Amino acid sequence: MKLDKLTMKSQELLQSAHEMARRKNHAAIEPVHFFNGLVEDREGVGAAILKKIGADMSAVTAEVKQAVEHLPQVSNPADIYLSRDSQQVLDTAFKEADKMKDQYVSLEHLLLALASAKGKVGEILTRQG
Repeated sequence: MKLDKLTMKSQELLQSAHEMARRKNHAAIEPVHFFNGLVEDREGVGAAILKKIGADMSAVTAEVKQAVEHLPQVSNPADIYLSRDSQQVLDTAFKEADKMKDQYVSLEHLLLALASAKGKVGEILTRQG
């Protein structure tokens, strides 16, 4: 995976996910960390897309916060790593960008990858349409 192929906003999202995992004492960055970053930025493209499809943003935010709180914690994680599910989300986002013949992986590609992911984020997005 080439991180230089991520747009600045996508890189910021990864950094935000890492920071949240660190603050919450999570050993791994999970897809829900990515989704939380998209949802928290109320003026960002991720929130705009969710609003456009008719998602109830307050319900989405509540579900995401609850999902983050239920992740296992460790005492002072030394190295925070990408979980297998998060790695798969990134791989899918890169494939989406390739299919669309885009040079860089944007937040839209990441949202598409999250929507197709198994687990909590996929469940939230499915419930929201």
